[in-house]
Amino acid sequence: MGVAAEVATEVAVAGVTKSGKNYLSPADQQLVLEWMLKGAGPGQACLQLGVTVEQFWDTLQDEPAFAAALQKLFDTLSQNVLAALYQSAMKGNASAQQFWLKQRPATHWTTVVPDDGEDAANPLSRLSDDQLVDECRAAGLDLPADLAARTATPSGEA
Repeated sequence: MGVAAEVATEVAVAGVTKSGKNYLSPADQQLVLEWMLKGAGPGQACLQLGVTVEQFWDTLQDEPAFAAALQKLFDTLSQNVLAALYQSAMKGNASAQQFWLKQRPATHWTTVVPDDGEDAANPLSRLSDDQLVDECRAAGLDLPADLAARTATPSGEA
């Protein structure tokens, strides 16, 4: 029998290895995961089961199967949060919509807005308001009356 198998057998049978570490039993591992799935942290889950946090950390460190199960649990919980974010976005929450689109843009989109808020595909986004008004005038575009009044030249031209 290999060392890993001996350790696993000792953990399953006695909860203690030759190194003196005290591990969670397989049943306790399952119960800890169930408590954490309900929203408890490791400390609270251990408290509910009457086991120590040290047992949790030792088991997590030395039992790859428990570590993998905990990672799957966190992935599941993250998917729950992602679903709630999506639902919030679909109900009109603009912050949720922006976060969703920044983090999960459609795969066919080729332009992603950089985090600094500037749109790399739109050179007009780098212009000041005055420069943008000048560009509009040069292109022969009519400005809205309130904007034209606020941006009139010193000679009174709009």
